[in-house]
Amino acid sequence: MIIGIFLRYFKTYSGTNYIPLSSGSNFCGLIGNNGIGKSSILESLDSFFNGKSWNINTGLKKASANTAGSHIVPVFMIRKEELPERFHETASRLTELTLNFDEKSSGTPMTPTTRPLVNAFMEHIDKIIRNNKVDDFFIIPLGHDSSGNPSISMLNCKQLTEMLNLDEEYIENNRLTTIGLIHNFYALSMFLKEEYEFIYIPKDIDPETFTKLETSEIQKLMGESLEQIIKEKIPSDIISKINTELNSFISQIENELQVYSYRTSGDRQQNLKRRDIYNLIIDAFFRIRKLNKRDSSNWIEINSLSSGEKQRAIIDIAHGFLTNHRENGDKLIIGIDEPECSLHMSACFEQFDNLYQISRNCRQLIFTTHWYGYLPTVEDGCSTSIIKENLTHHFALYDLAGYREEIKKKNTESKNRMPYDIRLKSTNDLIQSIISSTLSEEPYNWLICEGSTEKLYLGYYLRDLVETKKLRIVPVGGAKEVKKIFQLLEASHDDLRKDIKGKVFLLSDTDRELINYHVNQIEKIKCKRVINDPVTNTTTLVDIHSNKVSPPTEIENCLNGSIFISALLHFIHNHEQFEYLDELLLGEKDSETNLNSYYTMDLRPKEEIILDKFFNTEGIKYAFAKKYISIDKYLKEKKGINTPTPAWIEEIRSFFE
Repeated sequence: MIIGIFLRYFKTYSGTNYIPLSSGSNFCGLIGNNGIGKSSILESLDSFFNGKSWNINTGLKKASANTAGSHIVPVFMIRKEELPERFHETASRLTELTLNFDEKSSGTPMTPTTRPLVNAFMEHIDKIIRNNKVDDFFIIPLGHDSSGNPSISMLNCKQLTEMLNLDEEYIENNRLTTIGLIHNFYALSMFLKEEYEFIYIPKDIDPETFTKLETSEIQKLMGESLEQIIKEKIPSDIISKINTELNSFISQIENELQVYSYRTSGDRQQNLKRRDIYNLIIDAFFRIRKLNKRDSSNWIEINSLSSGEKQRAIIDIAHGFLTNHRENGDKLIIGIDEPECSLHMSACFEQFDNLYQISRNCRQLIFTTHWYGYLPTVEDGCSTSIIKENLTHHFALYDLAGYREEIKKKNTESKNRMPYDIRLKSTNDLIQSIISSTLSEEPYNWLICEGSTEKLYLGYYLRDLVETKKLRIVPVGGAKEVKKIFQLLEASHDDLRKDIKGKVFLLSDTDRELINYHVNQIEKIKCKRVINDPVTNTTTLVDIHSNKVSPPTEIENCLNGSIFISALLHFIHNHEQFEYLDELLLGEKDSETNLNSYYTMDLRPKEEIILDKFFNTEGIKYAFAKKYISIDKYLKEKKGINTPTPAWIEEIRSFFE
């Protein structure tokens, strides 16, 4: 997959820009205002992979003669076993360079222009390292310039020359010369271009032309050319028989005319070739066929459909071929420009759900959009926000598993320099997504929770409902956001009550500083919080405005007690900095598996502070959740132990079932 791309003087991008595209997911969105440069990224990949003409930024023409030219440099992340061994040495060097690249790598002091670029690249690589087991991958920044020569953008630096230890003829000013780049990277760059197929579907594409079976894009989606299909359907012996019969007819004519004959030029008489037959079949059989859509008992040609239906047909065709026809999409990357164009809001949700399904059947899907309703609806994905200030582009990459939390964090870090679209539209589009999806004939169900850690636990225990009940589990970044979403849904409920088919469950913790609000009883919209009950020693679900406000209860206090202790022991035994937790496990703990983690641990107030210190360590809640889930999976799948699901989660399950 392509995790990022360096663009220099391409279309809207002047100078060198680094655009992060993914942190490991293959569902990748690009968001931002019109004219910001979203489509330019897809066009650059079309130029790189498919040889389309380069749209050079006008700033290069005005630059001095010494200014470096335009280049397109994708950053590939490829599993080591997928790359031929002959390229491993080169790929290993580029990977080492990428993972260790910093402000000192160039060998020259940073400038106000280069420092943000270097820092943005380093920040993205740090995220890649956090999200992936990088030892399993090669990370290869390698593309070419407008002359077709290999390029590695700003990574062509002093650190690289020292790693390669080349003769002086290949080095100039602490950088590889063009000859040096060709010598070291040309073969690998050509392999990457030929290894991956890229399909670009621009916003203004003609759906009738695009969907014809003879187009290269459709044949890439099918994973085979029409020639291959015809060759399979029409064996060589049939073509030989046709030639024999036709030659027999010509001989008959020759006998009848005596001194006259129909012949080709030269002594050797030409027969029909396979390609001649294939071209005839394509012209006479396939070119006259257009895509039609069934409407009751009739067929409607694609050019008679509405604009929205045409746009939908393109995605449906891609989804159908990738899911049902193409054997393997591991080498296919698809770029789609504004797939929601001309669609009604109610159809957008289903369109993006199809896009997500497409992404699971190809190597990577990269799309541009102005519709943000997809942000909370996918299980795994990334989105890159693009803004422009004073002719300078800024990029921010979000993981969609907890995008609202990341937006809040990025907003704080960037001192409110976030694009207003995200700040204003994210909640509105989420509400529209929920409402429109619950009104459809095959409705979606929604479980709204506070954070990405809650989503991990809930997603694990309710994973079957994600498939069978179209359940979407969405972390929204805190109890305040849960409250806001409930109130917006409640306000819409009266008008839509009769038509709602799906269900929504909003779940909050019982925090020390409780966010309290009244919740009316609504059949298909429930808003509850978890709280431990000292009378029954269990976790219960209560109304938000319930008088039960103690003890403070987070999801870590509501888990299976025995598995919780096993996960805690893992961190104690494998991480020296957490050995202080050992004192929490001194003495006997209740082994009754039905008790939750809070009552199994049975901590004194001072001990609770120690456990809070552990869970407040950055990244620990998420890592602990992953370990907890892996232990439960192991016990169920390998040991055959039926560990019970917490009762309060079963209560949520019963609501959706």
